[in-house]
Amino acid sequence: MEYYKKLKLITLVILIIVTISGCDFANDYQKGIFDDDIEIIKTDDSFTYLEKLGKDADNKKIIEFKYFTGMDTIYYITANEDSEITINFESNINKGDFKVVLISPDYEIITILYGNDEVGKTISVKKGESRIKIIGKEASGKVGMNIKADENVEIKSKEMMALEKDVEKLDRLFINLEESNSLEEIINQYSHDLDGAYAEGYGSYLYKSYSQEGIEKFISLLAEEETTIIKGVIEMLFSELSIQENIKEINSIIDYLDELKLDDFNNKELFIVHLMLSEAYVVKDNIQ
Repeated sequence: MEYYKKLKLITLVILIIVTISGCDFANDYQKGIFDDDIEIIKTDDSFTYLEKLGKDADNKKIIEFKYFTGMDTIYYITANEDSEITINFESNINKGDFKVVLISPDYEIITILYGNDEVGKTISVKKGESRIKIIGKEASGKVGMNIKADENVEIKSKEMMALEKDVEKLDRLFINLEESNSLEEIINQYSHDLDGAYAEGYGSYLYKSYSQEGIEKFISLLAEEETTIIKGVIEMLFSELSIQENIKEINSIIDYLDELKLDDFNNKELFIVHLMLSEAYVVKDNIQ
């Protein structure tokens, strides 16, 4: 389809522009973090990766990265009492500066790895929540780490912490929407209570309401939302269609959107139509 080819070309151009614009990489604040303990102890992270690949399972983590600058929390460690943990590291940094630190509950910074090293350390952790951060300045390379602790210590990755928070938000969302079938209320609640990640079950509820409202109403309601929310909602919708392998509904959406007269649509509504078409074709290709 000629329209789809144009759409893919536009998407490719956007990706190229984003890539080129990213050549400035890290900002001045991120570049200044490496030797600034006052910034390092902060709970909020700030970082830039040109490229990042990672594997994480059973308190074992491997990260490969290019041009990492800033600070990124890797683990949260909660001790019921003063305890010890054992950390084994293997790092191969071929460019830039890199270190791993532990920040205690009272904001003491302990450097546990600097640059290239293969080391095992037993570290005392105080009662409360400690954090392990990686700190970089234009660093490229690979680091692996494995943490062992006794039963008094709970170790959670940054991703696990984010997952638990989103599950809590998802639970609240379903409770609040049990008596509502309004797509508008669902979208508004989504924008306030759900980050979008790890919430595939939400797609089922959204799909049910979308089916009742119809595409034009769906587009109209979405156009009232922020762009990030629009993208999240559409991804959830097509995630559900993908799980169902509902090729019939996907084809129906494509046909409907292709036949829409777009002259009266505003720019935001056109963006939604293009995004829905793009997601529909991606899902269709994956299923077929």
